Parts: sequence; structure tokens; C-alpha cells
Amino acid sequence: EAVNKYRLIKENIYLNELIKKQKEQLDAWSKELEYYVQIHTIDLTKKDKEIKALKERLKRKESETKGLLKEVIALRDKGLSAHSQRVGLIVTEMAKKLSLPPEEVELISMAGNLHDIGKVALSDLLLFKEPIELTKDEFRQYAAHSVIGQGFVNIVGDLKEVGILIRHHHENFDGSGFPDRLRGEKIPFGSKLIAIADRFERLSKFRDIDDTFKMMCPSFGKEFDSEFFITLESAVQELKNILFSSDDIIEAELSIKDLEPGFVVARDIIGMSGLMIVKKDTVLTDKTVELLKNTFNSIHNKKGIFVYKKRKGLS
Repeated sequence: EAVNKYRLIKENIYLNELIKKQKEQLDAWSKELEYYVQIHTIDLTKKDKEIKALKERLKRKESETKGLLKEVIALRDKGLSAHSQRVGLIVTEMAKKLSLPPEEVELISMAGNLHDIGKVALSDLLLFKEPIELTKDEFRQYAAHSVIGQGFVNIVGDLKEVGILIRHHHENFDGSGFPDRLRGEKIPFGSKLIAIADRFERLSKFRDIDDTFKMMCPSFGKEFDSEFFITLESAVQELKNILFSSDDIIEAELSIKDLEPGFVVARDIIGMSGLMIVKKDTVLTDKTVELLKNTFNSIHNKKGIFVYKKRKGLS
């Protein structure tokens, strides 16, 4: 019994010593671990700051690139630049009205501002002609501008999604557009909005706001997604005092019967024979109006005369 008791005492002493050593070792490991955690935390904080700084630099670079691309458009043609900026305003407001996430609004806004950048590669002939006036070969060259635009912005890696929206902003809802003849829901959401804003801006340069909406109505459900007509109206209503002025002098296409003395002719009036009847900037008189009515009423019933007038529809 004495031997057993002796062994138990010795074993107890040994175990106590072992526990003491293990505790000391654990304390040492704990302090070492705490040191490494502190170092790692400092390192992570430093890296986090570096990542934030990098993001800020990338954001500045993106902003600079966007500004540079806008400048490229402005250098090519001031009218094209003004059109692009106005489309950007309209499409951004439409995206906000649809309660899209901020990052998607920013994406669509950028694509709206740059949607026509591919036109900087077009010749003056193609740039300043209306699409309806182009020959088949000219239209084929013109239609390439959306693909060229995608190529421009794809040079910047972070703008690839913007490039996709630019590529497809001439696709029609019924599949009759270009370049890929996409239809319906296959057309990127942002591209649908840009197409609508683009058409409205172009038409509204020559028409009162209400007349522009009336002219666009038949295109919804065919060229454009009818879901967004009300969104367009709401966005334009919000922006009308920014986009337009009641002092704006616009081109208006009037029927022959609506012509009155005092109107100023906005485009040369050419007769059936190809001869000029009335020159641009001519102020109509009673005699001139009578001449035009006699000349065109019987042969050009549907053809209008372009005159300058003040914009309406800003109440």
C-alpha cells in the first residue's frame, strides 16, 4: 500500500509538472498567436486601404476615359455630341423612373452618352444624311456604326457591358433592326431604353413635344417595347425645362393648307421638275403661299413644307 501510495504521489507530481509546462506552452502560443493576429490585422488594414485607393484610381480612370470618349464625339461633330448628351439625360431619367439599381442606372447612362460614338468613323456624307435618305450601300456602312462603337469602348476593359448596350441600341422589338436582328426580350434592357430616347431626341428637334409623342406612338410594339412609352413620357415631363425652351426655334413640317404669310422656310422647296421654287430662309408672303398651294396641292398632297416656328408643349 505504501508503494502504491508513493507511485500515486510521484505520478501526481509528474502530472502537475506536465500540466504546468503545457499551460506555459499554451500561454506562449497564445501570445504568439495574438502577435500574428495583430500583424495580420495591420496587414489586412493596409491592404484594404490599398484596395480602396486602387478602386478610387480606377474610378478616376473610368471617369477620365468616359470624358475622353465624349470629347472624341464632340471633336467629330458638335451636333452629334449635343444629341448624345441629351439622349444620356433622357435614358438616365427613364432608368431612374423604373427604379433600377444605381449601378445599372450608371451603366445605362454611360451607354446613352456614348451610344453614337461609332459615328465618328463615318464619312461626312453618311454622318449628315438622314437614314431614310441613304442608298442600300450607304445604309450598310451606316448600320456598322453600332458595332464600331462597341469596339471603341471595348478597348477599356471595364466598359464591355457598356459596349453591349451600344451594339444593340438599333435592334427593333419585332426583330427588324440591326446589327443582329434581336427581338423582344433578347434585346438588352438598357439598349431598349436607349433606342427610345434616341428616337425621341431626334424627332423632337423638329417638332413640338406632343407631336413627337404622337409620331412615336405607332412604333411602340413594333420597333420599341410598348412597356416603356409611359416611362418616356414621365422622364421627358421631368426634364422638359432642361431639354427644351419655349424660345426654341424648331423646324416644323406643315401641310400646304397650314402655311401662312410670315412663316420662314427652313429647307429649300424643290418642285417635281427638280427646280427650286422657294429658297431656304425665305419669308412667306400671301403671293408665295398661293404659289405653293397651286403648285403642290394637286401633286404633293402628302408632302409638307418645313418652316421655322417656336416650340410648344412646355406648359
